[in-house]
Parts: sequence; structure tokens; C-alpha cells
Amino acid sequence: MTNPNRFAFRNWPFLIKFAFAPALAVLVPLGVATLNSVAEMKQRTVSQMDASLELVELVGALEAIDADVYRLLTQQAAGRAADVASSFDRLMNRVSVLREEVAALQTEAATPDRQAVLARIVEQLELYEGGLEVVGSMLELDFASAVGFLDPFNEVFDTLNAD
Repeated sequence: MTNPNRFAFRNWPFLIKFAFAPALAVLVPLGVATLNSVAEMKQRTVSQMDASLELVELVGALEAIDADVYRLLTQQAAGRAADVASSFDRLMNRVSVLREEVAALQTEAATPDRQAVLARIVEQLELYEGGLEVVGSMLELDFASAVGFLDPFNEVFDTLNAD
């Protein structure tokens, strides 16, 4: 039968008892440093997830605006369009709000790379808003002319989605 006190601290050899405190003094700070590193990684991940979610919401809002543009075009083609100018003004205001939100994200961005991407998105939103103004203005005058301006408008939308 084995002795239950065999592993008790008092039964350890003197050399191990003597080295225990210094070893503990080295290992505890290493453990704390590791925990701090894990906490920092977690914080960075949460921050990146928040930024990603905000961008996903931006894409959803932008796609809703784009769908509304095509809905207005379809209504105009069918002869059922209401006040086209005010509808496009509302769409341009929605894009302006999105642009301001992205500009705010840009100032909060953690890395220069993210700031550069967000700056490109702000520029593309300005172009998109300008495209809305042109298409809306042309739509009031002539449907065929307005449709002719959709290709550059769609290119800006595709670039925005890619960014």
C-alpha cells in the first residue's frame, strides 16, 4: 500500500522546495502576460467584428437604395411614377447619410489600411449620389436618356460593393 503523504510538500526534496518559489515567481508573470495577450486579441477581434457588422449594414442600405432606384425606373417606364424629383432627392439624402456614417467609421478605423478603404467608399458614395442626381434629372426629361446613364451609375455601385 502506498503512503498517502508521499506527495506532500514536506516530503519533497530540499532542492525542489528551494527552487519552487523562484519558479513560481517566473511562471506567474508569464501566465499573466499570456492572459493579457489573449484579452487584447479578444478586444481586437470584437472591434473588427463591430466594424464588419457596420459595413454589412451599409451594404444592405446601399442595396435597398439601388433597388428603390430600379423600382422608380420601372414605375416611370410603366407610366405610374409619382414625383420623380422628390423621390430621387430622398434617395440622395439616404446616400448622404450613409456617406456621413462611413466618414465617422473612417475616423474610428484602427489601421491606415482600413482608413484608406473607408476613404474610397466615401468617394464612391459621393459619385453614387452624383449619379442619382443625373439619373433623376434625366428621368424627368426623357426615360431613354436616363437609362443611358445607368451604366456608369452601375459601375460606381459595383465598385462600392467591391470595396
